[in-house]
Amino acid sequence: MATISLTCLLEHVTLPLEFGFLVILLVQLLRNCMNNITKQNKVSEVHPNCIKFGFPYKISLACTTLLLAIHALMLILMLNHEPQCTSKLQTYTSEIIQVLSSATILIAICKMSKTNANFHWIVRLWWFFSFLLSIISTALHVYFSIKNKGVIGIKEYADFLGLVVSTCLLVVSTRGKTGIVIIATNGSISEPLLEEKNEKHSSECLKESPYGKATIFQLINFSWLNPLFAVGYKKPLQLDDIPNLDIKDSAEYLNCAFDESLR
Repeated sequence: MATISLTCLLEHVTLPLEFGFLVILLVQLLRNCMNNITKQNKVSEVHPNCIKFGFPYKISLACTTLLLAIHALMLILMLNHEPQCTSKLQTYTSEIIQVLSSATILIAICKMSKTNANFHWIVRLWWFFSFLLSIISTALHVYFSIKNKGVIGIKEYADFLGLVVSTCLLVVSTRGKTGIVIIATNGSISEPLLEEKNEKHSSECLKESPYGKATIFQLINFSWLNPLFAVGYKKPLQLDDIPNLDIKDSAEYLNCAFDESLR
């Protein structure tokens, strides 16, 4: 009974927080949609560009979709089985809010501006909160199931899978980068000044800079420059040995970001 009380207490405490997050998510999503509508006619000429979706964006999309499916499955299981808490309305409401929040996050990721280098703070905060909620609820549900039934059911396996997915989203939210790269196809903005290096520039524009791939620790101790130091130790450095500029600091990316902000 103590475990059931803890589970009900957890739902009682987290329900207002989940509802508050859902309201903020819906308001933010509505604001973004309104901004896109009001800005779409402000630019008369838009530079054509191609978009390269980074790994963090893809993994967040896949994990959010999987998390939505998990919460939908949990809701179906609740409808077919008696909930642990005495208040059915509270239990169902908590899981419904989880489903709606996951769906809202998924829509927000799909509708986010393709020039965003970082995930929105409310999305990252929700992923962190979801991880904490998942790890606590999984521990309580597994303990309750083993103590009373002696076996782990489908609900507990779904909880564990949700914990793994929430952990992946926590890692993505810690760095906060979307990994989205916009490359202008308009030659006027991306054409190099030196004509003889045109082919080299076009082949290297998609290469990721060591600075862009560096972690926070590598940026602090400048260890991301070690490959350059190794080359310089063996021979005098040439212009071709210098690492490329990070794509998010390049002219084509900033130009496309500026055009997108005016829409």
